[in-house]
Amino acid sequence: MALAITAGIGEKEYQKDGPYKYTVKELTAPLELTFQYVKANYTSLFAFYGIEYHATDKRIAHSVNDYISFVTSF
Repeated sequence: MALAITAGIGEKEYQKDGPYKYTVKELTAPLELTFQYVKANYTSLFAFYGIEYHATDKRIAHSVNDYISFVTSF
């Protein structure tokens, strides 16, 4: 099992000193704990940041390749 998240804002906003005060990994910790509780084989998290304001064709195409690499790494 893995998580794939598309975040509207940039990764730097998801930092302890950013406006949201937590990383995406920290925000998804309850899900990781649930996966552990039900003994799911949780592998990792994939996040694509900045889609809301920086959704260029080039960035999306690059993200597709990153995501395919992520999925095929299991």
